[in-house]
Amino acid sequence: LQIPILDICVPVLHLDLGIFPWLFDAMVRDAATVDFLLARSLTGNATTDETFSQVRQQQNQLHDAKARLVTHLQNASTAEFQLQWLMTHAPPATNAAAMEDVGRQVQKQWDEARKAASDTEDEIKRLEERLQSMSVHNGPCMSSFEPVLQRHHIERQAYHSGAFTGNHIHRALNQTVVTDIAAAPRKVVEDLFLDGHATVLSESETQTLDAATALQRRYLSLFEGYSSCRQRFAGTSKSTEESLLALRRDIAEFLEMVRVEVVHRQKKTITPKLHLLEVHIEDCIRRFGVSLGLLGEQGGEGLHHKFNKLRTTHSGIKSEVDQLRSILKQHLLSTLPFHLKHVPTVSKRKR
Repeated sequence: LQIPILDICVPVLHLDLGIFPWLFDAMVRDAATVDFLLARSLTGNATTDETFSQVRQQQNQLHDAKARLVTHLQNASTAEFQLQWLMTHAPPATNAAAMEDVGRQVQKQWDEARKAASDTEDEIKRLEERLQSMSVHNGPCMSSFEPVLQRHHIERQAYHSGAFTGNHIHRALNQTVVTDIAAAPRKVVEDLFLDGHATVLSESETQTLDAATALQRRYLSLFEGYSSCRQRFAGTSKSTEESLLALRRDIAEFLEMVRVEVVHRQKKTITPKLHLLEVHIEDCIRRFGVSLGLLGEQGGEGLHHKFNKLRTTHSGIKSEVDQLRSILKQHLLSTLPFHLKHVPTVSKRKR
């Protein structure tokens, strides 16, 4: 399609689905360091730098492989949707040859994505087996985040390597939730070393507690930084020079933290979603004159929930046509209540 790039709106939902899980995975990786320090403190046996480096390398490779698997599965899903669209929209005879060529290209993309996903699944299996052979599993700090997510009713998909969903990411960006998530490893260490009492810690225990505290501060700042940016670009208000200046400042501060605390520390790269946030968000809002909350697809997606509730309310109507008519009428009146003045008043029959 010949669509000018300036007419495309930055998708807020996909920013959330890209940036929050990326930060969360980085936090889990950093929690592995605290786990090794914790193991050293509890056992009294110093873990050699060579063993630590080997395990971290295997864990990093495993995390990278799982992230690639999510990407391959998403690419395969997109190609599958395109194939279904081509099958259900028969082209005119004059364009049949061109459409067949497009179909072959999409089929090739789907085949490549599925093969890449299969190969990555095999790689994940090999890496997990290798880690098991090293007698290394997720420690208490790496495992401490999942109970916090469950306590706040934030679920991850059983497939796609535990990917987050959009609605649950919105819940996870709540201030209370990110505070609990970032504090989880420190709470594990405090429960083991302090047990609610003032205790003189050894040097290794102090080092472990300091590492957990630094992790808490680092990722709380990162999550709060993205949440602050999101509040400015995902709203529904008109943009002003002051609001755009504040958005630019918040994004710059957040990306600076990302580069220092994640990219440099874990030798990562800036992702496409972070690039969208840094380079294109402000231009998009400036062009349309409003925040992205009025331009995205979430408003339309939110109608599913409303219509499902209305369908339950009107389930007693036997005729499907009458049921749908009643649902649409109720939705219209709830969305545009001024139409109520056009509804005639039914006068009561006199007895």
